[in-house]
Amino acid sequence: MVWDVQYGLTSLVEGSCAVAAAAGYTVTMGSVYSHAEEIESLDNFIRNRAKGVVIAPRAYSAADHYRELVSRKIEVVLIDTLIPGIEEDNVLIDNAHGTSLSASYLWGLGHRNLCYIDYEGPHGDTYPINNERCRGFMETCALAGLPGDRFKVIVTNNTNYSSEIQQILTGPNRPTALITYNDLVAVRAIQVAEQLGLRVPKDLSVIGFDDSIIASNFNVPLTTINPERYEMGAA
Repeated sequence: MVWDVQYGLTSLVEGSCAVAAAAGYTVTMGSVYSHAEEIESLDNFIRNRAKGVVIAPRAYSAADHYRELVSRKIEVVLIDTLIPGIEEDNVLIDNAHGTSLSASYLWGLGHRNLCYIDYEGPHGDTYPINNERCRGFMETCALAGLPGDRFKVIVTNNTNYSSEIQQILTGPNRPTALITYNDLVAVRAIQVAEQLGLRVPKDLSVIGFDDSIIASNFNVPLTTINPERYEMGAA
């Protein structure tokens, strides 16, 4: 199993390990801090003749290793996200529904000026779930009858997020609520908002996605979408 240890997908691993143990299997884990370590873990699984591999992919280059695993008759399941162009054998949630829930919840609280903050990887990487989460937000706002200038989308990365979020929070028609791609982006948005003197949630509402360790440990209690990762791992 390859998973992103920094983001804290522990419950996903717990669900997988519980089912594997009941079936008489041992799970070996490769904890991923970087794209290079992701590839190294997959290479090790090949060398050690793993029966099956569960991948929560974080690198586009994982696609080549996926194909290598398949060519060696090693069963593979993609979990949590997809590699572009590879869609078989996967366990996913309805990502569009998740952001739709967020937008509907904020609408119910009276917010009429929303912004979705997307995220791209260090090499401009985006995954199919990026599109789905953005789509859920856009469609829900449109169905609610919000004018086009009242729901915006911005794309951030590890280097430009501060300037991009500052611009949206200091520009015309400042959003009163932010929906973010994941909890990491949510925390970054809150930090930028606080630097601008905005109070969360009094002046600005923020919703994350993933119910990660970041959400539970941040100093501001973070509303977030829980994708039930234990159940995903078990599936």
